[in-house]
Amino acid sequence: MKSLAIFFNSPYLGGAERSMIAQSEQILEESVGIKLTFFVPCVEDVESREVEELLRSKFPRSQVLGFEYPRSLYETSRSGKNALINYLILFYGLTYLMLGLRSLGLGQYGGIWANGNKIAFPLFLFLKVFGFRGSFVWHFRDYPEDRGIFKLVWKALRQRTSFRKLLISNSYSVESSLKSLLGEGCGEYLTIYNPLGDLNKTSISSIETKISSQRGISIGLASMLAPWKGVHSIMVFEKLFRKELKALNIEEIAIYGGDIYSTLGEHRGYRNQLLAFKEEESLINFKGKSSPQEIFS
Repeated sequence: MKSLAIFFNSPYLGGAERSMIAQSEQILEESVGIKLTFFVPCVEDVESREVEELLRSKFPRSQVLGFEYPRSLYETSRSGKNALINYLILFYGLTYLMLGLRSLGLGQYGGIWANGNKIAFPLFLFLKVFGFRGSFVWHFRDYPEDRGIFKLVWKALRQRTSFRKLLISNSYSVESSLKSLLGEGCGEYLTIYNPLGDLNKTSISSIETKISSQRGISIGLASMLAPWKGVHSIMVFEKLFRKELKALNIEEIAIYGGDIYSTLGEHRGYRNQLLAFKEEESLINFKGKSSPQEIFS
C-alpha cells in the first residue's frame, strides 16, 4: 500500500482527531515511500478549521482536502428524532454524501482509513457499491451500538466485499465487543491504543527536578471513567509499584473526571467497578468532575 487516504470524522479537533494525526506521523516514520492524503468534512454552519490547520502544519508535503458532509446526517446520531425521521435523514444524507464521494477519485488509493463511524459507514457503502479493490480500515474509537439504525450498519458490514476489511479498535475491550457483535469472520481485527503524544525534554527535566526534591508529588490524570481510557491499567500499575512510587516522593495519583459515558450496556456505573478494585492504602484519589481551574491549580 503506497497511497493511503485518511478520512476524519469531524472538523473539530477532539481526542480522536489528535490520535489519528499522531498515528499518521507514526505511519510516515515506519512506512517508506507511502503517500498520505487527508480528507476533512465540511459541515454547513461549522466554521472550525482546527483539524485542517493542524494537518497542514504537520504534513506540509501531504494534500489536505475537504469534502461536503450533510449537516442533517452529521447530527442524526445525536438527535432526539423518532426512528422513521432518522431513517429518512439517513437515506437522504447517505445518497447526497455518496454522490460527493464519486468526485474524489478514491479508486487511486491502495487503502482508505475511516477515523470514526460517521464517515466509516458512508465510505463502506460507497466502496462496496463501486467495487473498491484495496484495503478499507474502519477505526472504532468507541463501543459499537446495536440498536436502531446501527443494526442496518452492522448487517451491511458483515457482508462479503471486494476489498479487505481491517477493523481497528482503540482497546481490547472494544475489540471484544466488536467480535461479539460482528463475528470472527467479518474482517481482520486489530487493537491500536491511542498514542501518548509528544514528551519534550523540558517536561521530562521538570519531572526529574520534582522527583529529586523533598516535596511530595501529585500526579494528575484528566479522563472520563470508561474502560478504554486506561484508568484500570493505571490502578493495576499503582498496586504493583506502590513502594517504588512512594520512594520517588509520589504521594497521590489524582484522577479528575466522572462516570459520564452514556451507555445502556455492560459498562454502566463503571466508577463503582473502579472503586471496588481500589485498595484502602492506594495512592489513587478519584476527584470527580472538576473544572480546568481546579485541575491545573
